Amino acid sequence: MAKSAYTKFVLRTTKKTGVAPLYTRRVGFNSNLMLNTRIEVDIKTWNDAISTPGRWNTFRAGAGKELCDKLDEMSAQIDSIINDPKGSKAKLDKAIDELAHREQREFQEAQRKAQEEAKQKRKAEREAEQRRKKEEFEAMLRQREESFTVALDAFIDAAPARTWHGKPIGLKTIQHYMHLRRYIRDFMKKKHITDIRFDELNKSFYSDYLSFAYGEGLKLNTIGDHIKVIKTVIRDQPVRIQCMAEEFLRCEKLKEESESIALLESEIELIGKTGVANQTPPNCTQSVHTDVLDRCQTLRPRTAQLQLHSCNRGWRTIYPI
Repeated sequence: MAKSAYTKFVLRTTKKTGVAPLYTRRVGFNSNLMLNTRIEVDIKTWNDAISTPGRWNTFRAGAGKELCDKLDEMSAQIDSIINDPKGSKAKLDKAIDELAHREQREFQEAQRKAQEEAKQKRKAEREAEQRRKKEEFEAMLRQREESFTVALDAFIDAAPARTWHGKPIGLKTIQHYMHLRRYIRDFMKKKHITDIRFDELNKSFYSDYLSFAYGEGLKLNTIGDHIKVIKTVIRDQPVRIQCMAEEFLRCEKLKEESESIALLESEIELIGKTGVANQTPPNCTQSVHTDVLDRCQTLRPRTAQLQLHSCNRGWRTIYPI
């Protein structure tokens, strides 16, 4: 093997240090060939390695193993092309160049693949981020679409451009809308909430809002107008949204009559506990009446009697005030 190194691969330089390419001498294509392997080695290390067979064997088995394997592969490649009838000097130069720079090309190819993978990864991350933003945007749109407070604002803002039976919405009607919005905001503030969704418009909300409105001293007709406007806003939405608030749409209308009074469930229970169901005048008629008047404010000051009538229970009782 040491002899092979002497005869097949040589340095063509007078320098003692530094690096220089190895050359190989071949006979082929009817001429003597001196081929540049394009493999550079350290001059001093190479000269020390080929100085004796023992040093060469040590170099080949140790620090120079990778280099020697590459030289052996190149030597076999050169011999194969020279012995090939279709071989040529151009093919030989190409084979040497490819073999000499194979590692560099492999390194460059690995770099290219790494860059391509990084590019694909960045692309996937961008697409994932775009999907996330799109989903968040769609969720925000759904949230806005399902928000009663947002729909109420939009309903009021668009009111001047709408018509009812061919006539523009009047200023007084719009003022009713804005009156509802003010009390809805007060209701939300009292409940410590920031939004009301359409699926929250149910009997529970209906009862809570009635209690709130009574507590604010609103007349029954005003509260009834509020309920009517809320239902109008609901019916102005797509069918999917209307279905979310279907329970609220089935809630009864409120309207004040001259001989009637609207009671909450708690007030009915309170009156029932006083013995009205047995048609026995309660001892606390005045307190019940005061509670009803203070909360509902629907009986005029000139009212001279409190009349309670239940169609379901079949009783009718009149109490003097």
